[in-house]
Amino acid sequence: MMELIFFVVLSAILLALLLLWVSSRPPAPWKNLTGIQLVDLIESFHLSLPSVLMAARIFAVEDWDFVCQTGGKKLRELFLRERSSLALSWIRATQSQVARVLRLYRLAARVSNQARFASEAKILLSYSAFHLSCGVLKFLIWFLGPFQARRTLDATLALTEHLVRPTVDLLAGLESVRLNDIRRRWEQMPA
Repeated sequence: MMELIFFVVLSAILLALLLLWVSSRPPAPWKNLTGIQLVDLIESFHLSLPSVLMAARIFAVEDWDFVCQTGGKKLRELFLRERSSLALSWIRATQSQVARVLRLYRLAARVSNQARFASEAKILLSYSAFHLSCGVLKFLIWFLGPFQARRTLDATLALTEHLVRPTVDLLAGLESVRLNDIRRRWEQMPA
């Protein structure tokens, strides 16, 4: 039991340090694209971004408060079990979506010859912190329920944004010929 507590505390400290380092750089401008154009760009590769609104709803404390005030013990247990299951499903889907976006980034960086060591190292560390954050989030959900994990959820969403941004920046900066070449290669890759 002591080893588990040590691991959780050490993971939380490492996660906090990685979050500080990753968030230390100011956000890069997403070229001159609107939010709709950014989503269209990602969706043109048949990708979707994790839904922040869905996460906010799944982890909404107001729902739990309402069930606690109006329902009995059985209803609370059922609600907590179902919401925890939904939260864990959202985490798995988010991990899968981020992994696919990073596969696209690797392809785009290879084709465009715009890979830089510092950027790649930061992405690697962000991705490691993202998985650590998802692990901590799962741990909290399993043992405390999804409504006690809001801060970790916010950290996970911030890391998700840090991982998606370089892909969008890279794709938005390419001329259409290269972008079409990347799109063609992406469609040939197995899902």
